[in-house]
Amino acid sequence: MYQQPSLQKWGIFYMEQDTKIAKQFIDTMKQCFGTIGYDSNRPREFPIRSNQFREWEKQIRENLNPSVQCVVLLLPGQKGKAPMYDDLKRLLLKDVPVPSQVVLSNTISRGKNIRSICSKILIQMCAKIGGEPWAINELPFFDSMTMVCGMDVYHNTGSKANSILAFCASVNQRATKFWSAAQVQSNVGEEISNQLETLFTDALNAFKSKNNSFPEKIILYRDGVGASQQQAVVAHELPQLKQAIKKAEEESGKTIKIMLVLVNKRVS
Repeated sequence: MYQQPSLQKWGIFYMEQDTKIAKQFIDTMKQCFGTIGYDSNRPREFPIRSNQFREWEKQIRENLNPSVQCVVLLLPGQKGKAPMYDDLKRLLLKDVPVPSQVVLSNTISRGKNIRSICSKILIQMCAKIGGEPWAINELPFFDSMTMVCGMDVYHNTGSKANSILAFCASVNQRATKFWSAAQVQSNVGEEISNQLETLFTDALNAFKSKNNSFPEKIILYRDGVGASQQQAVVAHELPQLKQAIKKAEEESGKTIKIMLVLVNKRVS
């Protein structure tokens, strides 16, 4: 892989009845580590008796801390039918923030293409702990400091919940590492953002903290915009972007260029 950080402190949680499957997974992962020369230690194992979320939550809270690089959850169930998946992911994203990789015990127990499956799992784990599985040389527009951003708004009007704005931005010159944030919109179904300037300013500062400089070029992909909303985006969101850029320019004394790409909501 392009850049693979050492994996020294990680663990695997599994049900006691899946001990044999867990051993098979660990042994296969060891082979994958060896094949590509990935520096790693053997994971610490946490067998759990119950398939109830409360027991898994108890074990995770007692055994994980911020120094843990990554954790594998070997869960019972089949694809799309893993009962604890949502609850455990929420726990490990919100309450116990440790990068996690879910593997279904059924996937390993089938015994088909296990080496290939574990190789792909390793790639995902590498990315989640800050590595770079691959990169592209000589990207267009990257002859100078460039930041690539993505923005979209999620709506759940059926439950009358406020819409959520998601924003991400690259923070290195290979566009392989990202800063991200989410912001709850003021109203249900609200597509056009009123908080964009703050998020964009945070993204610019994140780029600067990694590179000791603001980007010289910015490419922003604005997704989920219908044809009738494009003018509203240009009229309402673009000025917020420009205001954030103006502040960065005043601080750095350099000009920053931006390309705003509107991605159509529906393409025939």
